[in-house]
Amino acid sequence: WLLRVFFAASIGFQVPVTLYSDPYVVGWGFIMYACIIAKMPLGLYVPQFEDKREGQTYNPLTRDRLITGLSMTCRGEMSFIIASFALGEGLFPAKIYAAITWAVLLSCITSPFMLLNLIKYYNKKQRAYLASTNPLKQMAKGGDSKSPLFLHVKVHSP
Repeated sequence: WLLRVFFAASIGFQVPVTLYSDPYVVGWGFIMYACIIAKMPLGLYVPQFEDKREGQTYNPLTRDRLITGLSMTCRGEMSFIIASFALGEGLFPAKIYAAITWAVLLSCITSPFMLLNLIKYYNKKQRAYLASTNPLKQMAKGGDSKSPLFLHVKVHSP
């Protein structure tokens, strides 16, 4: 926990909060944030792991692609380290550094919340699907009286 506090303090004190009122910094920050969001299409390269089952209200491939693409937009600690190193070496001015930190802060704040809500949405859809295909509920409604039986056989050999 001490390393987390040290890292947060070392990066946190380098964030130029006073420059965030400059329209140049905010504008370039949003442009750089748009570049971070542009990583979402990388989710299109996710292979299909499971097929859509009958009665399922969502496509698992779409779910996997959205979650992977949104996960790619989370930028964080390493971006701060690289930007502060580049500023220290004089590779760009303080306003550009402020724009970069603005974009990374936006990414660090918005991406996890969007990802959390997306995962909650698909978990709710999955629970609804599992509840609708529960064999015990179908038997109670007078449907098919067959229920799957799963056995676990453990064998020891001498």
